[in-house]
Amino acid sequence: MAQDAAEVETVEEELCRYCFEGEDDEAGELLRDICACAGGQRCVHLSCLRRWQRMVLVSQPTHPAFYQDDERHHKCNVCASPFNIPPPTRHELMASFTGAEIAALISEGCVIGSHRDFDAQLSQQLRAMDPLRRLVSGYKHWIGGVYLITSVTPDEGELEVPMRSANVLNAIRAKLTRTSDLSLDVGGRRVRLPHKGG
Repeated sequence: MAQDAAEVETVEEELCRYCFEGEDDEAGELLRDICACAGGQRCVHLSCLRRWQRMVLVSQPTHPAFYQDDERHHKCNVCASPFNIPPPTRHELMASFTGAEIAALISEGCVIGSHRDFDAQLSQQLRAMDPLRRLVSGYKHWIGGVYLITSVTPDEGELEVPMRSANVLNAIRAKLTRTSDLSLDVGGRRVRLPHKGG
């Protein structure tokens, strides 16, 4: 009986090398053998690998003249062999950031700039917008924009829209009078005109 117990193979649980979790609904399926690593380094969730690749991206300069294709996106940083799954492009990695992740990276002294490919996308979207939405979109400020962050303040959830012409004011007034709660759809969000002042 003791000999039978000794012969029982010990099965090691497979865990992701980044998050140390197994397969589950949230993190997804474990990928095995994406490089030459073995043992505890053998498995990884694709989402964890992509998160790590995004952090590599954040460590690079943002100006196109200064960044280069980082080999850590293509090669394992442990065994130095190439990954057998293609990495996402720089553009795909940047697009995968969510608002909270981007906001966490911004602090006083940071410089934020717009890439020419992003400028072209924004210009195309801006041309397709109706005039009111174009006015409040903020896209035009990003086209060709470079900004030095001098202070960071929390978002209070209010948007002040300057009325630069009687036509814009009349267009907004017409839309507001068609609602019972003084609200509009702006950029896919429902916004309400609050009472301000005395």
